[in-house]
Amino acid sequence: MAPAPILRGALVRGLRAPAWAGLLVLATALLVASLAAPALFARAAHDAALQRIRAAAEDDTFRIAPVDLRASWGGRLGEPATVGLRADLDALPGFGPAEVTSFATGPTRVREPVLLAGDRSAVGTLWARDGALEALGGDRDTSGVWVPAEVAEDLGVGVGDTVRVAARRLLDGSVGRKVPLEVLGTFDPAPGSPLPQPVLDLGVRRVDLPLADADVPDSALLITDRNTLERTSLRISDVPRHVADLPLDPGLGPEAASRAARARDALQAEAFRGGSPLANRLAQARPVAAQLQLASGLPEVLDDAEEVLGASRAAVAPFARATQAMALLLLLAVHVLWARSRAAESWTLTEWGLGPLRRGVLAGLEVLPPAVVAAPLGAGLALAGVALAGPPGRLGVRDSLAATAATCALASVLVVLGAVVLATLAALQQEREAARGPRHQPMRVPWALAWFSAAVVVGVAVLTLDVDERATSPLAAAFPLAVATGVAVVVMWLAALLPRPRLGREGSLVWLALRRSAATTGAATSVLAIGLTVLGYGLAVRDGVGIAVADKAAALTGAATRVDVGEQLVGRRTGEAAALAGPDSVVVYRRGVTLPPAFGEQPLLMADPADLAAVVDWGATLDETGRGALAELAAVGDPDDPVPVVLAGTTEARRGDTVTLTFNSSVDVDAVVVAAVEAFPGSESEDGAVTVVAPTRQLVRALPPWFAPSTPFDQTVGSGVFSASIWSSGSSTAVQQRLRDVGLESQEVTLLAASRTRPELLSASWAVGYLVPLGLAAACLVAATGLLLARRLLERDRVPDVLLRHMGWSWRSLTLSRTGELVATIALAVLAAGLATTILILGPTVVETSAQLPPLARPTVSVGGLAWWVSSWLLVLLAAVLALAIGGGRRHPGEVLRDQR
Repeated sequence: MAPAPILRGALVRGLRAPAWAGLLVLATALLVASLAAPALFARAAHDAALQRIRAAAEDDTFRIAPVDLRASWGGRLGEPATVGLRADLDALPGFGPAEVTSFATGPTRVREPVLLAGDRSAVGTLWARDGALEALGGDRDTSGVWVPAEVAEDLGVGVGDTVRVAARRLLDGSVGRKVPLEVLGTFDPAPGSPLPQPVLDLGVRRVDLPLADADVPDSALLITDRNTLERTSLRISDVPRHVADLPLDPGLGPEAASRAARARDALQAEAFRGGSPLANRLAQARPVAAQLQLASGLPEVLDDAEEVLGASRAAVAPFARATQAMALLLLLAVHVLWARSRAAESWTLTEWGLGPLRRGVLAGLEVLPPAVVAAPLGAGLALAGVALAGPPGRLGVRDSLAATAATCALASVLVVLGAVVLATLAALQQEREAARGPRHQPMRVPWALAWFSAAVVVGVAVLTLDVDERATSPLAAAFPLAVATGVAVVVMWLAALLPRPRLGREGSLVWLALRRSAATTGAATSVLAIGLTVLGYGLAVRDGVGIAVADKAAALTGAATRVDVGEQLVGRRTGEAAALAGPDSVVVYRRGVTLPPAFGEQPLLMADPADLAAVVDWGATLDETGRGALAELAAVGDPDDPVPVVLAGTTEARRGDTVTLTFNSSVDVDAVVVAAVEAFPGSESEDGAVTVVAPTRQLVRALPPWFAPSTPFDQTVGSGVFSASIWSSGSSTAVQQRLRDVGLESQEVTLLAASRTRPELLSASWAVGYLVPLGLAAACLVAATGLLLARRLLERDRVPDVLLRHMGWSWRSLTLSRTGELVATIALAVLAAGLATTILILGPTVVETSAQLPPLARPTVSVGGLAWWVSSWLLVLLAAVLALAIGGGRRHPGEVLRDQR
């Protein structure tokens, strides 16, 4: 074993070399952060996906089941059973207290509930809700009804009078049993609702009103308490209905939401399990046993969030592996260069008799303090990185740190073990070289050829994959590194072949800089080029993916709100239909069309170009060609001219080509392509390889009359009709209300915000945030490599500088000559990085995770990204030059020569 002083000195070795220790702490912390960040990213992505999808589901008025829980049952349970059922509902975790609404059966085609006063009658349905009577100023313990003021006036009754409730058969007009009730008060319904405003303020929605047949007019509501409603309904041979709404707690996390869903499933299973307390209570209902139904969209939301989480993990995996590779590369560079700077000390330890294993243990002890310090630092960096640049989800600092503590500790242990292994291998190699003697040249591995060959193999393997498989391939992270390494090797090889220019007179600074050997800086130059390439490529990928996500969402939806009205506009003139749509909307007609010689129908979108340009969402870049194309569509030519169209999708047609639009395999319309684009707003709203966008006026003029949207159904002679949808830049609520006001029913609503929550788009937008820590790792690699390069030049020239100093050279001149060599080395690395980044940007994309949705995501150079990249290596150059200036004249010649003894 090594002597005790050497062991003690190893633990505090970093204090005597603070620069190397700081670099080691930084490299280790980055490695720890790169290993811990994926787990934190997954937690944040899961929570953010849940909140985004929940918000989109709550805005979706066409969703089958709400996100909140709705319990429904029928009949009269009795007070003890009702109290027990409400207790079971209120005990569900993750949901708020139940709000119970009760109502009798509304009017149907067979019977209708009526309110009788003498020989007068009015249609009215009993309705009750928790807190409704109190909101009207009444008392729930008083039996009776509140009647709409207009109904009370028609019946000629007032407060305190008695009315009778009954059910009337529509077939013969007969009235069944009549139940007397006291009129407790009257109310004025709010506009557009059968309920007064104080009751609506309790949160009543349309789904809380009695169900009625579609073609039966709505009835007035008679507000009462639940007990009165149940007793009266049974006496008139009706079955009371009850619904209990339990709102989902706001901000519920994934774990809590999963517990809520499981509790809901357990309660539903208990309701149908014979002999359970809940099933026994439901069996006591009158007139027949009740069935409890628990409806909630929460399980669907959780499944969608899980899908987003899986897509996010797949999308971020290449970036995570690249970040880990950057951190590992930086750590290896620090280890190797630090070991090289202590070559003389290593020989001394060998002469003292310390074997390879002992020297490996010493290296591990030296690395142990920095590794211990780097573990919490790396965890903090991972937490800060995900919080600042990751998905907008809650991490939970305590839970996140607890979840990543084992990863951080394991990473630190691996760093120490790695140092032991590297030092042991280096000692073995040193002993072999010492045994061979100075006459035997050490075996040199052709690393340049090996790296170049590996780069070619990885590049070919990645590019042979399909576009949508490249981003999720394990080789995707290695692809930019392989290209960067291969280009760096080629550039350095070509630079070595170039003859050295003979500049400057003998004895000048330029002459000295050119005579110095740059062979020892080859590894640092390669690492620097790789770091700059990854940094530049990461910035380009960040901009490109962000642009593609915005464009894909616009291609899916077309506008902020899209409401499908089906065939309700058939038979109306296009001008009338546009007036019904409103000022901030456009009517888009749709049907299928064939583009011979290709088989199969493709979607056709027909709209007024000017109105369409005013309301569509252009994403990030779709307006570059889209606006000009719509302007050409709006141009009105001769009636015999081909119809101008835009083709969006996969097509061989180009601008100026003439195509044929075939309708129903019987009618051909000549068209001219004014633009062929990869994607267009709304082009992915229908299934098809290519979407045709045509102007309404010109296309309708070219079609036979029975194809026009204004042609009634009975005159289309079997040619089919255009369905229609309303595209609007306004809100969904405003558009649907406007359509209801003009008598149009919304059949389906698609929101741009909901399209952006699709798993492939949401995960891609969040995965881009992971490029921030990747860029940070690359920037740290570049900065550390620049400083290590400066340090390496200083270590290399320690003894030569002493000799040159005695030959008349000043420390300033020697530093300036080294600065010239440093600038040339960094310039070579920048050249290699620029070439590699250009190849990666112009080459086939490897960052697309949803190729089925155009446009494809491609790396894009922006002014901001280019500025960041240029400023990064300029700052590294300045820092390295400053390090040379500070370290050049710091040591006394006597100390340098004494170290060489």
